[in-house]
Amino acid sequence: TAEVAIVGFEVQVGRPDRWRYRDVVDPEIVGYASGSPAWSRDGSRVFWIAEVPTNTDVRWVLAELDLTTGEISDTVLDWVPEDARLAGLAARASGDLVTIVTTDAFTYTEGAVMSPSGALVEQFEVPEGTVLGSFDPTGTYLITVDGSGTVRWEGGGRIGTLAEGSLFASW
Repeated sequence: TAEVAIVGFEVQVGRPDRWRYRDVVDPEIVGYASGSPAWSRDGSRVFWIAEVPTNTDVRWVLAELDLTTGEISDTVLDWVPEDARLAGLAARASGDLVTIVTTDAFTYTEGAVMSPSGALVEQFEVPEGTVLGSFDPTGTYLITVDGSGTVRWEGGGRIGTLAEGSLFASW
């Protein structure tokens, strides 16, 4: 069954004709969603990045909705630099999650891979201005758009270009 996940002030998961969950998300607990959600490879969980306001700044968290229980949990991503933002989330074949780290107002500087528990696994270079798309259904090929509008893909030890003049791309 094809399902859709929507995160924002609510988490909604389901088909357009029947929603399985509709939970109100308290921004004091799991923050404000930043970018698109990502499904676990087995389809039992939905993840998203959120920023939680604090008295002095924001903290970044990886939020998770367990579809078997309906429970929402979050993990503080203490590896995110103080002056950074996170943008987007995608799940690769291993189950790890990929996001883009920005160091100031929308100047994207690096990609980050984290485990489903939020631990930093690795970081990788991306061109300035990169916008994260998603992985293909196999979780092998990642699609992104760089700051000059070039749609790029990488995976399976290869890299390539698909188009020019784009703002966003997804498989």
